[in-house]
Amino acid sequence: MTSRAPKIYTGNPESSPHAIAAYARFIAALDHVPTEILSVVAAGEKHPARFLNPHIVTAIRTIDGQAVPITREYLPSRRAIAVLVIDRAEPHDVFLVQEFFPAYNVADPSTPAASLVAGLIDGDETPAETARREIFEELGLTAEVKGLIMPESYPSPSISQTTISMHWAVVNGRELQSKWRIGDNEATRPVQIGMEDFIAIGREYHGHPIPMNWRIAAGWLQRHRDDLSRMM
Repeated sequence: MTSRAPKIYTGNPESSPHAIAAYARFIAALDHVPTEILSVVAAGEKHPARFLNPHIVTAIRTIDGQAVPITREYLPSRRAIAVLVIDRAEPHDVFLVQEFFPAYNVADPSTPAASLVAGLIDGDETPAETARREIFEELGLTAEVKGLIMPESYPSPSISQTTISMHWAVVNGRELQSKWRIGDNEATRPVQIGMEDFIAIGREYHGHPIPMNWRIAAGWLQRHRDDLSRMM
């Protein structure tokens, strides 16, 4: 079997050496989506009534040689949250979620990608309740939501046209199990990253697109990292 040399992420000249090294470590911690996960998630739409929703977006993906229709809701007026998840124990690592959405991963469905935990607010949930639910669904961890980083103020960059508020929460990282979790039309896997690497990538790395919520959270964490233990 032929092995491939790892990619070298150099960033552009504006990236700091620390940020370049941090991004390389981050990419190394990700996992290509297993073929069996691709197939299960692609076939995961089991709610025919949702096809009656006029805001359904359909894309055709080729998975294991088969043309598979993938659906994703286009939600023009929903509220959502993003949450910075921090380990309660020092050195206060950050927990991200590696996600696979078939309708999003158009070029290569197995391309690694990870970001902050985020999700839509359901029904009469409060933002804090949504944050706790999403952390449990995507990371398998019970969280304590500690506070607000930014009020509902910026748009989601994805298909769901929502406005997002950002929060921060703490978890017991020793309970983490790094495995793929299959949900409705998605698969997720926890990713652990050092706090300093998270900040460096969000503030100083410019070689690849970094999600807006990562940059906002990194700025907040940079300002408060010396006080985190007290704030928890």
